[in-house]
This record gives sequence, C-alpha cells and structure tokens, in this order.
Amino acid sequence: ASREVFGAAVYFAVNVLGWSQEEIARRFSASAGNRFDGVRWRPGPHGLPLLEGAIAQLICRQNGTFPGGDHLIVTGKTEACWATAGPALLFQDGEYGFARPGSLRYPRSERTPSARGSPSSLKMASA
Repeated sequence: ASREVFGAAVYFAVNVLGWSQEEIARRFSASAGNRFDGVRWRPGPHGLPLLEGAIAQLICRQNGTFPGGDHLIVTGKTEACWATAGPALLFQDGEYGFARPGSLRYPRSERTPSARGSPSSLKMASA
C-alpha cells in the first residue's frame, strides 16, 4: 500500500530520526500494521506527517519514480526544510548507529552521543 501512496503523491515529507528514535524506525520498517499507532506527529504543509522528535524534516514535491528491485525509488525537489542540533539515527549492515560531526557512524552499542562530544548544529537549505 505504501508503494501506491508514494507513487501517486504530489508531495511527501522526509523525517530524519534522531539517535534515540530506533523504535520508531523499526515500526516504520515493518510491513504490517498501522505504522502511526502510538507515534506522536502533527500535520505539516499539505497535511504531511511530521514526526515528533525528528531532528530534520523536509517537504518535497515529487518529480519522478523509478523501479528499484522490489522497491519504488521516489525523487523530489525540497520545497521547505528545518532542522535542530542532534545526532541522526543511521542503519547500516543490519544495525542501528548514530552520526555526529567528524564521524560517519558509531555502533549502536555506543548509544550515548554525549559520550562522544556535543553535536554541532545541523544546517539545511532549500534545494
């Protein structure tokens, strides 16, 4: 169902999750159930869902879709964005981690970003 919704959407939102939002990432990666159950969010521009606690959010206008194996790759032009300081949640090679300035990735076992130093502000601009 998500594939059809995203494929037909004129606008979509990208929510960049913070390092402490692994549970939300797991929920949205699951193929069954209502992914929004128990997740706090508010409607943004065009009624798009903006997840509470996301460290960055982008509002995009779709400008193309492409097949990608059993996925649909959706591209878009960023029309608005905002961000707060904080390490982003990453997923690579089957595990979660987080990013901070000067580093691409730390294992999830090193959970507390403050142990690695204070993250700097994340700056974003409209494309």
